[in-house]
Amino acid sequence: MNSKWLVARLADERRKLWGVGALASINVLVLIAGPLVLAAIINELFAGAISMTLPDGLTNAEAVAQLRADGRGTFADVVEGAGVVPGSGVDFAKVWLQFTLLVVLDGLGPLGTWIQARTINNITQRAMYRLRADIEGHVHRMPVAYFGAAGRGQMLTKVTSDVDNVSSIFSPLFVKLPTAVLTLLALLVVMPVISWKLTLVVLATLPVIVGAGVLIAKRARPHFQDQWEATSRLTGHIDETYPQINTLRVYGAQTRAREEFEEITADLARSSRTAQSFAGSISPVLQAITAFGYLSVAIVGALQVLTGSLTVGQVQAFVSFSRMFSQPVNELTAMIASLQSGLVSLGRIRALLSEPIEDAPAVDDPMSMTFGRHSVPPEIDFDKVQFGYRRSSKGEEQVVDVINDLTLHVPSGATLAVVGPTGAGKTTLTNLLLRLYDPSSGSIRVDGDPIEPGPRAAIRSQTAIVTQDRWLFSGTIADNIAFGRPGATRTDIEAAARDSHVQHFVDSLPDGFDTVIGHDGASLSEGQMQLITIARAMIGRPRILVLDEATSAVDSRTELLIQRALETLQQRTTSIVVAHRLSTIRDADLIAVVEDGVVTEQGTHDELLARGGKYAVMYKSQFE
Repeated sequence: MNSKWLVARLADERRKLWGVGALASINVLVLIAGPLVLAAIINELFAGAISMTLPDGLTNAEAVAQLRADGRGTFADVVEGAGVVPGSGVDFAKVWLQFTLLVVLDGLGPLGTWIQARTINNITQRAMYRLRADIEGHVHRMPVAYFGAAGRGQMLTKVTSDVDNVSSIFSPLFVKLPTAVLTLLALLVVMPVISWKLTLVVLATLPVIVGAGVLIAKRARPHFQDQWEATSRLTGHIDETYPQINTLRVYGAQTRAREEFEEITADLARSSRTAQSFAGSISPVLQAITAFGYLSVAIVGALQVLTGSLTVGQVQAFVSFSRMFSQPVNELTAMIASLQSGLVSLGRIRALLSEPIEDAPAVDDPMSMTFGRHSVPPEIDFDKVQFGYRRSSKGEEQVVDVINDLTLHVPSGATLAVVGPTGAGKTTLTNLLLRLYDPSSGSIRVDGDPIEPGPRAAIRSQTAIVTQDRWLFSGTIADNIAFGRPGATRTDIEAAARDSHVQHFVDSLPDGFDTVIGHDGASLSEGQMQLITIARAMIGRPRILVLDEATSAVDSRTELLIQRALETLQQRTTSIVVAHRLSTIRDADLIAVVEDGVVTEQGTHDELLARGGKYAVMYKSQFE
């Protein structure tokens, strides 16, 4: 169960949770003691008031006998039941002592509740901090394939809204639930001592209350699930469309995006309305049932006072106890419905944390590993590599082969260019080298060492990648360059900037390297962003360089700067270049043509042109 999984995660908080439970026990005792003390006060005042209407000097038995002889049997029963001593009056000293005790009890209750709330809030915040940290750590170790299948909206909702929703169930689970259970148990001991008949009246409403609450909660749960699914879809839609607002306007797609937004929000409103309607109906239904219970207790209690079976104070105490009894029952029943939303979110987070991970976390100093460091730069071999993506179709999972028995050798310090039609497997080849995926068969070796048995950090720590997706984060230009090597000094940053030609435009900025750029580099041009990603690659001093359409979507002048920067970087690396623009890879040491996951041709630019094969056809189609 999700709740057991949550409790297991709170092992470090066990002592504090026991403290919360102890406070709950004390609060329950204080809660029950209050009506008993008040009953004693009422009995004292009631008996004292009646005693002054009776002749002084008689015993209780004599007064009762005289009243019965006078035909006042009902009053005699009341006098007998209340233990009235004729002529004694009200003992105000005793009343004031009892009243003082009642005031103390009324003060202890709120104090205990405040301490409980403070403690559980601290536990909640620490638990949510650890849960977010675990999600973050787990997400970074999950296979890349998961993110291809899971929507961004789903991921964002799990990390943000679902975690917040889980935090809302801590107080019900660890304060309200134990308090309610302890209150019920204590009352089931105390109430029969006062009156077993009134206890039966109270218990008669219990099955109706529980049955109504469970039925409503059961009906509400699927609607809460629909509500959170719709919330995830809405988050994904916003995350997808808002960053591309200019594209939507250019294509006149605002109406289509708005219609999709309205459809999702309509689903969200419908599921939320239904879920909250069910949850909101619990309180009035239970109030109606418990109101009938109070009325029944009052009537039966009044009859017992008239027969002398109970005193007025005891009836008052029992009315209070019946309210106390129905309140935790109502809370427990209503809690079932209110917990549905939190438990649904908890289940989604638990499922995320149950997803398989790649391997152990990266070591603190991956550069210290000796994997594949027999030469600088290394040689790379793809030996009969086979790989396919798993895809679901009509409920069945299928493997779609992308790389088929591929074999390639990249000499130390050489540049391999991989070309081919879209979907041929070019980018997949580099993803396999980076161990974003693992081949289903065959092996990839660096300096003769297979990359797969060791930690993924072993190959990634030696590799830099520059793609057409120019990812920058909010921060300074210096921060974005230093991202390639944690702990890099300002001198290292400036050196990488000079080699990558970033220095050219940084010098023109008022704040230089300390210029703050927006999310995804919104304040920079495409070319400037790409040069920063190259500087980031340079500062890491990689032995292997992967370029995937690194010069696309820039002007010719910026392309020239990028080419120069890349040439500087490639001088000390073994490089694999994925390209569609064949003009950018004519000087590559080796060009491999990949089609349907198979190398169909390989050689230098001149050799492949001379053969007149697929590469020659592709080249001529771009330049003739």
